[in-house]
Amino acid sequence: MAEGPTILVIGPRWVGDMVMAQCLFAALKEKHPHAAIDVLAPAWAAPLVKRMPEIRSQIDFPLMPGALEFRSR
Repeated sequence: MAEGPTILVIGPRWVGDMVMAQCLFAALKEKHPHAAIDVLAPAWAAPLVKRMPEIRSQIDFPLMPGALEFRSR
C-alpha cells in the first residue's frame, strides 16, 4: 500500500495521446512523490503503461469509443 494518496487518471484512448500523457504522469509524481498513480485505460495501452515508471497499475477500460453499452457501465 502506498504511503500517500492514490491518484486515478482516466487515460486517453489514442496511442499518441497516451504517449503525451507521460508528461502528466511525471508532473503528478514530482508534485506528489509518495502518491500511487493508477490509470484507467484501454487494454491495448498496457504495454505502453508498463514502461511508465510513475504508474503503479492500469485498470482496463473495456468500452470502445462511441459505444454507449449502458449495461457494461
